[in-house]
Amino acid sequence: MKTKLFSMFAVVAMLLTTSCSNDETNELISGEPVTTSFKVQLPNTIGSRSQSGAKKAFADGKTATVLKYMVFDENGVRVTAIPTGEKAINLTTDVQLTLITGKKYKIVFWAANANAPYTLNETGKVTVNYEGMKANDESLDAFCRCYEFTAGTEVENPVKLYRPFAQLNVGTADMAKAVQNGFAKAAAQTKVQVSGIANELNVLTGAVSGNVDVTCDLAAIPSGETFPKAGYDYLSMDYLLVGKEAKSVVDVKWTVTDGTFNSERTFTNVPLQGNYRTNIFGNLLTSPTDFNVEIDPAFNEPDYEVPGTEVKDNNQLKKAVLEDGAVVKLAANQSFSLPSTVGDNVTIMGSTGSKIVIPTAVAWPGKSVKFQDVELAFGNGNYVGIQHAKAIKYENCKFTGVHFSYAVDAQYVGCTFTQNDGESYNVWTYGSNKISFTDCKFNCAGKSVLIYSESATLEQTATFNQCTFTASQAVEGKAAIEIDSSLGPDYDVYINNCTDSGFDNGSESHLTLWNQKKGNKTNLWVDGVQKLTRE
Repeated sequence: MKTKLFSMFAVVAMLLTTSCSNDETNELISGEPVTTSFKVQLPNTIGSRSQSGAKKAFADGKTATVLKYMVFDENGVRVTAIPTGEKAINLTTDVQLTLITGKKYKIVFWAANANAPYTLNETGKVTVNYEGMKANDESLDAFCRCYEFTAGTEVENPVKLYRPFAQLNVGTADMAKAVQNGFAKAAAQTKVQVSGIANELNVLTGAVSGNVDVTCDLAAIPSGETFPKAGYDYLSMDYLLVGKEAKSVVDVKWTVTDGTFNSERTFTNVPLQGNYRTNIFGNLLTSPTDFNVEIDPAFNEPDYEVPGTEVKDNNQLKKAVLEDGAVVKLAANQSFSLPSTVGDNVTIMGSTGSKIVIPTAVAWPGKSVKFQDVELAFGNGNYVGIQHAKAIKYENCKFTGVHFSYAVDAQYVGCTFTQNDGESYNVWTYGSNKISFTDCKFNCAGKSVLIYSESATLEQTATFNQCTFTASQAVEGKAAIEIDSSLGPDYDVYINNCTDSGFDNGSESHLTLWNQKKGNKTNLWVDGVQKLTRE
């Protein structure tokens, strides 16, 4: 028997599928057992941002010590032949299951601290016991995911676990003033009381249920943690179970005491949402009426607040993005045009069914912009992109057509590129001095990436980490990554842990992953080994 390996490596998860097949076809046979290995990694982006000697932030993922998992069929019926699994986890662990090729499965993952008050039952439901819960307890952090797939097929990349809890934070900007006035910071404790909180999560469906009064009782205020808003000190942090898809609005009764000084406040209409972080902040120790409430992404890079300004048409979009620091969310199922002018440090976020159509190039000179969860529809015309930008980051975005990159610093994280024209590439690096692709999928008709510039002075550094290149057909002489250094000065190219399928051998390299078709000005490394040296 032969073994066939499907491999898709991701930052947060990787699925490797091996199976037996007959000797003639080396193909998976429906109904045969297949060994499926999951590499599960917990999100820890906030913790990873800390530097040596610097303050850290809550939610580094390291308090989860146990991963539990179980398998259901496509109808949500537990597969009784496979027992509930449990493994130790320290940000990452491997799980192996024997499944039946061609069958659809739902796998429930639940990761938490072994001593946390959470119970996962055999139906895939988690119950939270809030009795005796203390405030400011980072060990209550937890992660889950219901992952659906067909055994023996290639799968979504990446497979992401998320936090089902809202993180409620309270911070103050007047700690130093309060201490000068006699506030005993070292003895200070806080308490949070909230009504109408769920106590059960169905991991299979993502639905929450229950309506209980929760008290996170007095505990020492957080020490050594970085509050999400610069200039504020932590007073309290708590995890509360609410729905992931929609915000809950609650009243929060909050108490702070140092044994002598006592303050009790009620914050009304506070928004909470699973996998998001709600921040209440102000001068809460000396001017308790001075405060703000905001909700922002809990466990992504906390450089913007959401939901921001929702826009429903092009006129609203054009106006909303003019302000520096604007956060704009595209309304669902709407089509937009790319504005000709934007402010600096703007974030544009997508919604289900929304997309931006880009038939011609626009110029955003010197601007820094972030796109998150946005579908960007390009045609197959040359030189169409966002020209002269300083920095653009695309996170979990979808691209169709051919995209010309011009930003001096261009980053693509978790993006998917689709191209159905055998005459066109997914991406030209073209005007970018520094460009990187991390955990990206490239689907094309034989031509994926062209590293090329027509500038004699523009040096380029291109990096590909954990990317997958798939061609529906081969184009003669074209590898997945084509390099033309005949006009540009110097190129540095790094390719790490990338895979390709369906491509022809490159005209010069005779390899399917990369090919320098013209020029000799490239230093290229593949998995740390230098393959090309500039002449």
